[in-house]
Parts: sequence; C-alpha cells; structure tokens
Amino acid sequence: PVASGQVRSGYVLGKLTADPETVTINGPKSLVEKISKVEAEVNVSGLSENTVLDSALVLYDENNNVIDQSRLANNLGVSVSVTLYRTTTVPVEADTSEIEVKEGYSISNVKLAPEEIEIAGPEDALAKVKSIDIPAEEFSGEAIDSRTDYTIDISKYLPEDIELADSNASSVIITVTLEKDGTKNYELPVGSITVKNLDENLRMSYNKTDNLEVHVKGS
Repeated sequence: PVASGQVRSGYVLGKLTADPETVTINGPKSLVEKISKVEAEVNVSGLSENTVLDSALVLYDENNNVIDQSRLANNLGVSVSVTLYRTTTVPVEADTSEIEVKEGYSISNVKLAPEEIEIAGPEDALAKVKSIDIPAEEFSGEAIDSRTDYTIDISKYLPEDIELADSNASSVIITVTLEKDGTKNYELPVGSITVKNLDENLRMSYNKTDNLEVHVKGS
C-alpha cells in the first residue's frame, strides 16, 4: 500500500495495511511476466481519523514503468486500512555529566539543536512522554580541549510506540563550548574591610597595614 496527499494538521500517517496483502493477476504470459510490483494507492488528503479506503491497483515493471492493465484482470478488489497518529512537541534533554575536559579547561556552554522535536504516536503513549533524554554514555570518551559537536541519533531513544513526526529529522547536535581556566590577583586594602558585630567595648587593629592579596582561580 502507498499513500498520496497530506493528512490534517496535527496528525501524521501511521500504518498502512492492504487487505488482502496479495492479489492474483491474470492475462497474457508476456504481460504477467513483466510485473515487478503491485501498489495499492489511496489518497489520504484531509484525513483526521483512522479509516479504510478502497484502492486502485497500479502495476509496475522492473524499470518502474506503469503497465497497461487493459489486457489484464485481478481476482478481487483491495482496500487499505489507514492508521493516523497524533503529534506533539517535546524538549530534548542531554546528560553531559560524562564529558571530560582537559586540565585547565571548563565547560562554559552546552547548546542543543534542535531543542525540541516533534513526535507522533497513539494518544495514550504520547501523554506519557515529557521529554526525550540523551544518556550520559553518549558523551563518554577522550577529554576535550576545544569546542566539540556531538551528533546524536535521537530515534534510538524514543519510547515504545513513539516515532518521529519527520523520520528525516533524527539528528540532534549538541555543541559543547569550553573556556580556559585562569587566575587573577586582587589587592584588598585592610581599610576597605567592614567589621560587623564587634562588641562596643572592643577595638580591632591589624598587625600589618599592607594590602591583602586575594588569589582567584576559575573560568
């Protein structure tokens, strides 16, 4: 079975099942031997529910040319059961805890493209899906020291009975940006220190009046 046309917005085409799944073709041997495949065509334009449609049989030769059926006959008509799935959009989540960076570097940003994907399936199955999660083991490997892109096939993490609304949109790219760690020194005059909660009968002084040196290390 094959379908043409577009189903209503918010749905995608699910399963197509021909009934019967085989058909007997009668006619001159020279024509019958040319038959390479038989398609049961249905038009699904505007559909928003599961249905059964009568189909037209189209015969093809091995070069994918349509065969004239005027001298051929088949033993029965064929119908096609059309199953539709609802669609919804869910976020993509990635566990990047297994990404290792070389000494002196830290992760500054993680970006997913796309951040959401459209999935399809039975309504009861869709209701259970809150996000599609990429596990940490996808990112394990050698330590990195520069911006790195990870291309993940998201389809293998879809729950049972769930599929992508667009089967060609299975790749998610996770871009990990790094920055080099460093140190910076700050001088802190003791006169800029604020003292709190000192008893009114006490006075405080410093042994040295030199500036204090504060060392800060980070990204």
